[in-house]
Amino acid sequence: EVSQQGSVTNAKVIAGESTSSDQCLVETAMNAAMISRFNPDVEAPRTQSGTLTYLFVAQ
Repeated sequence: EVSQQGSVTNAKVIAGESTSSDQCLVETAMNAAMISRFNPDVEAPRTQSGTLTYLFVAQ
C-alpha cells in the first residue's frame, strides 16, 4: 500500500508468486519495497496498492 505522500505503508509477498525459497532474497525484496517512494498526490485515494516485481540475477 502507498500513502498519498508517496510512502509505502505496507508490503507483502504474494503467496505462490515468488519463485525463490531463499529467505534472504525475500527479505531483500521486502526491504526494497518498504523504502520505495512514489510521487505524492494529495488528490489520490488515502491508500493505493499495486505490485512490485524484483528480479535477482545470480552473479
